[in-house]
Amino acid sequence: MLVPIYKFIRNRYISRKKTVADLIRLALNRNREKTAVVYKDDSLTYEELAKQVDQAVLFLQSKGLQANDRIAVYLPDSVQSIALRLASHLIGIEIMLIPNSFSLHTLHQIIDQTKPQLVIIPEKSDLSLHATTLCFHPSAQTASSASLPLPAPQNPATINFSSGSTGIPKGIKLDQASWAASCHAFVKAANIKQGHQQTYLPFIPLTVAGSTSLIPALLAGMRIIIPANRDMNEIATLIEAYKINFLFLTPIDLIKLMKSCHELATDFTSLNKIAVGTDTVHAAVLQRAIEMFGPILSCGYGMAEVLPPLTLLGPDDYKDLGKNDPVWRSVGKPYPHVRVSILDEQEKKLPNEKTGTICLYSTSRARGYIHATEKNLYRFQKDGAFISEDFGYLDNQGYLYVKGRADQKFETFSGEIFARDIEELCLQNSRVDYACAVKHNKTIYIIVVSSGSDISGLQDTLLTALNNAIPNTDLKIKIVEEMPQTAAGKADRQAVLEHFDKAGK
Repeated sequence: MLVPIYKFIRNRYISRKKTVADLIRLALNRNREKTAVVYKDDSLTYEELAKQVDQAVLFLQSKGLQANDRIAVYLPDSVQSIALRLASHLIGIEIMLIPNSFSLHTLHQIIDQTKPQLVIIPEKSDLSLHATTLCFHPSAQTASSASLPLPAPQNPATINFSSGSTGIPKGIKLDQASWAASCHAFVKAANIKQGHQQTYLPFIPLTVAGSTSLIPALLAGMRIIIPANRDMNEIATLIEAYKINFLFLTPIDLIKLMKSCHELATDFTSLNKIAVGTDTVHAAVLQRAIEMFGPILSCGYGMAEVLPPLTLLGPDDYKDLGKNDPVWRSVGKPYPHVRVSILDEQEKKLPNEKTGTICLYSTSRARGYIHATEKNLYRFQKDGAFISEDFGYLDNQGYLYVKGRADQKFETFSGEIFARDIEELCLQNSRVDYACAVKHNKTIYIIVVSSGSDISGLQDTLLTALNNAIPNTDLKIKIVEEMPQTAAGKADRQAVLEHFDKAGK
């Protein structure tokens, strides 16, 4: 009989696990003959991946590294970067996965701030950093990592980085227990039946939000397809070639995928689950995607400081909703292991339907920031709570609505409005694929993506609609072909103003 993963997770083999190293060992041993990872021309079984991890363990140990040391890995997604991450967890080394898309300036800032003992860089790289740099050359020797002593739950595991959407990316310290809690919740939520191997494509890089899905996917025995680049045409080819079942991508890339469907005249029938992450999904975008792919989409809420899954809006939530139901704008209800509170300016709990600061309680919470500023130090509360920078509210049914951050809250003559409200208004027009609004001085600048062949009059139509909704507001709109994105795949709000000249045109 096929057993759902959520039942498996309760049994004695996994329920007592307290570290991510435990879960990695379990994942590598459970499905040894199944395909684990496919990258370019390489296809590794779980047994072969385990050998790669053992070789990475030997490599790291040969450099004198041991538990509680810190390394940085500045590599694109690959079998090597996966093996190094898993090996680091098994030894107890704190690993920083630095997105390859970060600028050289940001990389230098991160290295100077965190001072790793070793930075692993790509072959033929001429990087000059204030740290020891090496290329990864796995040993031809193999020795089982099973003899390694297991790290303690409080042992440091990773330093993750925020998307940098509010400035310089913040380094966030996570321990073995935080990652284990996240993995447990992910696998339990997946409800995947053993015996049927799912094929999974994480389009969000494994160095950013995609990192949270790697070990749960291995625990679930999935075949993971690693894209060589982030080109949507290649992704469409991979979906068809490997009959991808499960896809993880950002809202912006979801829109690109829908565009590819139209251009290729395909509906990617192999897909049975699409998870959308890193940013909240506009209601209109979610509804259009469901019309195209069916009720197989799930979206939620998470952050680098509190590892997901935190909330979920899935088919059971939206299958009977009317098109104008406000639940479409929510990020779903909190998972059982998560508590959400909404706080006022004095950090007092607000009643339902009142907008305030989102506060989260979860066992997957990080330990804190690297070199936290006084402004951010208080966010990690002694009672285990994390006070976010996001504003939102809970409704009477328990659904969470994320409005945006402080810099996305605009004061107008008509009252307070968030960037997301303006973007939702734009998306009511069927010719708009995506929108992003920012405020600079007294003007709200909006860039709109439209893939339609006829965009004549669209700018004026949108301005008329917005002026009716928020009169006496200085608004500028520009139609663009593609939305600028951050390393994490979010809309790059800092880049919006670059589309307008000094005259605001």
